[in-house]
Amino acid sequence: MSTVKTIEAYKEEIIYAINEIEKYTTGLSMPQFIRDTKTYNATMMCLALIGETTSKFPQSVRDQSPNIPWGDIIGLRNRISHDYFGLDEEVIWKTIKESLPEFKKEIKKLHD
Repeated sequence: MSTVKTIEAYKEEIIYAINEIEKYTTGLSMPQFIRDTKTYNATMMCLALIGETTSKFPQSVRDQSPNIPWGDIIGLRNRISHDYFGLDEEVIWKTIKESLPEFKKEIKKLHD
């Protein structure tokens, strides 16, 4: 039996994952983040979860917020899953520190 989730449930999952990333990375520099393999790996898992959950939003909901880079978010999940050791750590750090806070604001605005 499959359960169909609501947009609100997807939003909650994404916001939870972003909050976790914020907790993990607050107070760290990029080199500290990269050296702390537990934090790095946990953050990558949250980023993958964000991308996977983002891919489940219907097009009608995506159309509400053209400012969200839907394809980039989903693409990052694919890179994490299929090329984990080939990731650009500077891009990941920039995503965490610059893109996620804006994405969090935008995702909160979505509705069914």
